[in-house]
Amino acid sequence: MGRGDRCPRCGLVISWVERVRRGGRVYYVAAHSSGGGKRARRCYLGPEEYVYVSKLHEDLGIVLLGASERERAFEYIRSLLRNKEVRERVVSEICKCEDDVDVDVYSDASKVIIRTKTGATNWINGDLARWLCEVNVIRRGICEKIYEKLPKASD
Repeated sequence: MGRGDRCPRCGLVISWVERVRRGGRVYYVAAHSSGGGKRARRCYLGPEEYVYVSKLHEDLGIVLLGASERERAFEYIRSLLRNKEVRERVVSEICKCEDDVDVDVYSDASKVIIRTKTGATNWINGDLARWLCEVNVIRRGICEKIYEKLPKASD
């Protein structure tokens, strides 16, 4: 989140983002300037890390990040997948058995639907499906089925 982006608090265009240090912690504030003067409206964006809330998720290895971190969703997934128990459950839920899996993709590639011949259905976000394939979480045969149906990058 930075200059030119929309503020998640008020919707105005962000002129700049300030990094403020208070009591050993870092917080972010979006500034909205009208006319280039020093007076600007400011919106609190949150801390760099949510220290106290993250303590409740230590068993999963997750550190909750502030809104200024653009890649936070993927970082949460990476953290979860580092946990062996969670990773095994994700794999077993998404792809029960490679040979018995059929893959469908929404026309806009927003969702990948994975169906087993036993009738179990799971869906995942198209970008997440690509990423899970790239980091070798989903089995190779299923990744091949997903890639066959996803539009190519140049499309």
